[in-house]
Amino acid sequence: MENLYNLLEEFQEARRNAYVDAIYLKSHSKHVAGIFGKNIPREILWALDITPVNVYSIDGSNIAASYGILDKENCSVVKSSYGYTATERCPLIYSADIIISNDMCPHKTLMISKIDKLKDIYIIKDSKNAAGLESEYRKFVDFIENKFSVKLNENKLNAAIDKVNSISDITTKIINMYMERKCPINVYDLYNIIYGSQFILNLDERYSKLSEIHNILKESLSIDVFNKNNKAKIILITGAPLAGLTEEILRPLSQNKDIFVIFSTSLCEGENYTPVKLCDNPYMALANKYVNNDDAVKENFKENISQIIDVRLSGCNVLLEPNHHLPYLSLTANYGDNIEEIKMFPKQ
Repeated sequence: MENLYNLLEEFQEARRNAYVDAIYLKSHSKHVAGIFGKNIPREILWALDITPVNVYSIDGSNIAASYGILDKENCSVVKSSYGYTATERCPLIYSADIIISNDMCPHKTLMISKIDKLKDIYIIKDSKNAAGLESEYRKFVDFIENKFSVKLNENKLNAAIDKVNSISDITTKIINMYMERKCPINVYDLYNIIYGSQFILNLDERYSKLSEIHNILKESLSIDVFNKNNKAKIILITGAPLAGLTEEILRPLSQNKDIFVIFSTSLCEGENYTPVKLCDNPYMALANKYVNNDDAVKENFKENISQIIDVRLSGCNVLLEPNHHLPYLSLTANYGDNIEEIKMFPKQ
């Protein structure tokens, strides 16, 4: 079990370690792209030898820098991300040669438009159909090729897709093992594995670390763990990005043995783990992946959910409300709020 704990600690520290890795890449003239948003075709960037890294903020220490620039009613992610960009206090944003996003959230899009004097930006227009996204991706590639004097090779694109598919596959296997409730990790551990792995800025190393923890979990599969958890109520957490709220929300819930917690991935953060189905047109293959909002964590259990906790950041009017046919608790939070315990759930 010591190897498991050591690996969990590595994933928990991965974002901090990425600060050094990103600065190293920049100092060695490697291109880094700061990513705001989930459904961004990172495979294209990997194929062009440009390292994509998530740069949304997870704390409120620089929110004040957004005052007078952004609406104070905006959510913490938007305000603090602007603050970190303007103050140059985030090594990930500092190392980024370009900021890339989509226009899914109008508040985020406005924020990114405000930093165009600080950083080069590119906003991919969202589309509800794959054909529209394919066209956007071709425009995106043209822009990146011209900006960085690179040329996309479809063989390299297919190779990058294969690597990302492998990572998606192993991540989904870890999620499914957690869902089966037969391995000794809780929801806090699972989130740290998923979230932390996204900050391992080398795809081969990322796959290796995920495979290592998958193998340890596979070896530890136990019917005893299942027997202890199979009667627990299943609680679904929806809504806001959890990256800035893990200590306040996920850690206390993970310590409650009477519940089994799952979470829906947010449109604001993270990566999409839907595998790309390769075809003659890799742009269309990517579009088919990203046109749908992947949510690998909750899909397997959605019919067995007992209760919902909807967590959202104050000022967000973009995320959809969850279904109300289940017992439902709504929590509105901001970065830095002190939420020590969550014990009570409303009854139907």
